[in-house]
Amino acid sequence: MTNRNILTAETFVVAMPNDAAPLGFDPFNDGFTWHDVLPANYWNLDLLEEKAAAMGGNPVVTPARIVIQTVVDPEVPEAQQDKTPKLVMEFVENVPSLVLNKTRCTLATQLTNTPNPAKWVGLLPRLELYAGAYRDMAAALQILFRPVTNGNGNGNGNGRRAAAPAAPVDSVNEDLFG
Repeated sequence: MTNRNILTAETFVVAMPNDAAPLGFDPFNDGFTWHDVLPANYWNLDLLEEKAAAMGGNPVVTPARIVIQTVVDPEVPEAQQDKTPKLVMEFVENVPSLVLNKTRCTLATQLTNTPNPAKWVGLLPRLELYAGAYRDMAAALQILFRPVTNGNGNGNGNGRRAAAPAAPVDSVNEDLFG
């Protein structure tokens, strides 16, 4: 009987040419995922849920800047790409950026008391990213954020320090995203 969970040279192969750029990750490490090969430029619900499960709580991020740019979807052909400008929030941590839809812009406006995105980064605290429905609980799930107001947070979603010593959020995020 064959155990399909055993990694062998026949079941998983790295076939890169000698002159290719270094991988930047170890494909034989237990923590290796397909995200290492195809990293996400932007948060999506699947990535958020995967990172939250790996962390035992939601990621906590520090806004670094807001950028107006086009957002490229690698799964959409070039001719069909949406070229309209989008607001994108980038973070201090080495994590994907967050495209700001109307709901997330509303949240940023509420947290900063200004609808001007040029002022948001200077006014936004560290943010916990989570999956939720905005206002109407019957609405579709999306990525939302809320402030982490007490300490650095611990990735468990409550923004408070854990009772037992926990790794700082920055080191946990670095382990997951770095």
